[in-house]
Amino acid sequence: MPTQPLTYSRRRELASRRRENAVIRAAGACFSQYGFKKTTTAEIARRAGVSKGLVFHFHGDKTSLFRAVIEDSLEKWTLLSDYRAYETGGSALAELESLFLASFEYVEQHPILSLFTSREEELAAIYKEEYRRKNVSWRRRIRKTLKRGIAQAEISPDIDIARVAIIFHELQTSLIKSVPLPGTQTSFDQSTVALAIRLLLRGIALNPGDIAPSLVTRGRQG
Repeated sequence: MPTQPLTYSRRRELASRRRENAVIRAAGACFSQYGFKKTTTAEIARRAGVSKGLVFHFHGDKTSLFRAVIEDSLEKWTLLSDYRAYETGGSALAELESLFLASFEYVEQHPILSLFTSREEELAAIYKEEYRRKNVSWRRRIRKTLKRGIAQAEISPDIDIARVAIIFHELQTSLIKSVPLPGTQTSFDQSTVALAIRLLLRGIALNPGDIAPSLVTRGRQG
């Protein structure tokens, strides 16, 4: 069946969407490089190849644009986590490891999220509610995976699921907060990250020997 040609209105809609996506990408790059306060709308427009007026048309002001960038980044973070979890083949322990590591992978690729560690009160107020919702959703997901691990006889039934989910999240967050300041390369000590999750998994596994010693050693040696 031949493809129907796009209508004029549809072409305009797609072109507008492409320009808006370009603005989001450019804004993310600028916020990551310069931080929130030093980023200018003019620089975002230049990188996106659009006018300043169009940037304002899409998002109104810099604060709204920053919020849009954060929401877009968090959505893509979730998609990557889902994909990495799917690759594990159903093992709850493997999924927990994958979810832990995927976050560091994503923050390295999208350093805009390193601004979550910023102490700027103005900045924190912008993403505070979105970040809170993300944290609640993330801990809920970890609890669900822990429950499945107990049902699958991978994880000890004696653990306190709620507390383990908090420990998992706090450990992850504390390591993510070790990222450098905006404008520098975001990278993590992969040996430390790998060792941290392996030690946590050994502490909750029904059979700790299932957490391969060679992988823990590899985490130390990097």
